[in-house]
Parts: sequence; structure tokens; C-alpha cells
Amino acid sequence: MKKYLFIVSLVFIWSCEKNKLTEPNENEDNLAVKDTVRFNKLTNLFKNQCYQCHSEEGFSFYGLNLDSFGNVMAGSENGPVVVPFEPYESLLYIKCTPEFLQNSDLNTGGERMPKENESFFDDNPEKLQLIHDWIMGGCLE
Repeated sequence: MKKYLFIVSLVFIWSCEKNKLTEPNENEDNLAVKDTVRFNKLTNLFKNQCYQCHSEEGFSFYGLNLDSFGNVMAGSENGPVVVPFEPYESLLYIKCTPEFLQNSDLNTGGERMPKENESFFDDNPEKLQLIHDWIMGGCLE
């Protein structure tokens, strides 16, 4: 019995040591959640699906340029395209959803995006979720 208690005690101490809190890394954001989505996770998506119409290299419809965090946050000539923490108030998200053309409350005019491939987000829902999560997380750079 003593041997059993000794082994259980060792396992307990080992597990406590293994799970001990470590000093935070000075490069880490202590408030960030492990699965936080930052803008750099969106750049390939925007490059592949949006830059042909919304980048400085091409031309930008309505002055909307999606090739940098600052440009996305600046919005378009019609105003902001993202509202941090509010994907359902953010045109960047709304205009990519399947519901955009079907729901008059969401339809702010125009076409579903991406214009040249309107079913892209139907076929790649994880990409739409990425935009949603970035906005819901506060549009972090």
C-alpha cells in the first residue's frame, strides 16, 4: 500500500511539474487566444481571390484595396468594410456569404464576392470562416 501511495505521489508531482506555468515569452501577446486569427492569415486568400479588383497593383473598385491591413481598415470610398467584433455588420464578410443575394437585410447592393467566382466560398466554407473569425476576433493586425 505504501508503495502504491508513493507511486501515485510521484505521478502527481511529475504532472504538476509538467503543467507548471512558465514565464510568458516577451514576444507573445498575453491576451491573445491560441487560435487568434491575424490579418496575415488572410493575405493569400485576398491575393488569390480579391487582388484582381481590389489592390494597388490592379485597380480598386470603389477605392477598396485589400492588399494591406491598413488599407482594409481604411475601407472604401463608401466607408468601412469591417467592423471589429461584428462580422454581420462588415461588408467584407457579408458580401461573401451565400445569404448575401437572398436576404434583403444583408443585401447592401452590388454583387456577391468574389465577382469572378461567386461560388468560391460555397466550395471553401473554411475560407469564409477565416474572414468571420478574423473580424469576430477584433480585426487584429
